[in-house]
Amino acid sequence: MDPFMKRLLRPLLTIIMVSLAGSSPADPIRFEHLTVNDGLPENSVRAILQDQDGFLWFGTQNGVAR
Repeated sequence: MDPFMKRLLRPLLTIIMVSLAGSSPADPIRFEHLTVNDGLPENSVRAILQDQDGFLWFGTQNGVAR
């Protein structure tokens, strides 16, 4: 392949790949701010885990909450 074509083709393919990856539809991400008022042992969460039943477990320095 011609060196000019290689220099032209590589950036063009990169731009196409990036634009296709960015255009795929995705579900919106929803965030909720949880505090001790919502039942957490403390406001600083150190770990989050989702079990096989779909429950979210929040680990803090003062305990675990579901």
